[in-house]
Amino acid sequence: MVTFRWRVPNTGSRAECWLGVGNVQGWGDIYSAHQGAVTERTVGNIPTDGRIIFVRLWTFLDGNRMAPRDYTFLAARK
Repeated sequence: MVTFRWRVPNTGSRAECWLGVGNVQGWGDIYSAHQGAVTERTVGNIPTDGRIIFVRLWTFLDGNRMAPRDYTFLAARK
């Protein structure tokens, strides 16, 4: 399991997020769900074979989608 944490801009706007975790950038084949105003999510089913995992976080401010933020990390090997 991996815990992802993020911050949303403090603009006074209503902020919501969508988190996608996958084997390919932009896919949510490991995890994909609306997070609401939550800024942390623990995700299970993360591979343990050392592959690159792709994470995309979409932020919506007052219903307007901002540009997604993309991240990668190397999964642990067991």
